[in-house]
Amino acid sequence: MDIRPEFQIQVMIKAMEDVVIPSVDTTEPMALEQAKLVLSSLRVLKDRLPLWYRYNRDELRRYLDLSRSILETLSETDTTGKELADILADGTKILEQAGTEPKQLEDAIAACRSSIVNLMDAIAASGASLTHSQVGRLILSASQTQLDRERAWLIPFGFESELSAIKPIEDQLSQPEHKSTG
Repeated sequence: MDIRPEFQIQVMIKAMEDVVIPSVDTTEPMALEQAKLVLSSLRVLKDRLPLWYRYNRDELRRYLDLSRSILETLSETDTTGKELADILADGTKILEQAGTEPKQLEDAIAACRSSIVNLMDAIAASGASLTHSQVGRLILSASQTQLDRERAWLIPFGFESELSAIKPIEDQLSQPEHKSTG
């Protein structure tokens, strides 16, 4: 199962179109209306999801611009803008750090995966045993880590019978890196 939201949303849309809506009793117009509303909402979410990050960046930039404008109208001796000035400084740092588009991340991941597969193919073509090589051990270790992360991500779907054996996804993700400003 692909864990990407775009794929999961498409699966939900398909289920609503092919199974749920056709099964709704036509004598229940409110239920049919609500099912269609869910379907429409999923379509909008699917279409807008790629823009969400940019939307949030734009909204933050707009609030920062507004904050600057507000602060410019206050006198230098007015301390009522201190909190806003602090928020402006923090928000500006966050906006500057949030420069990588999600698509760039996904493309980099795909390029990395492809390159690793190409390397594995080259090792196999050379006659070396990938299983016993150092590269093979690194790939297997990384694969186990990725599998653990994906299993944790999918816990809400109820596929796992032994939840205590899976570390929560929040504990498996790296902490965000912070750029030093000095």
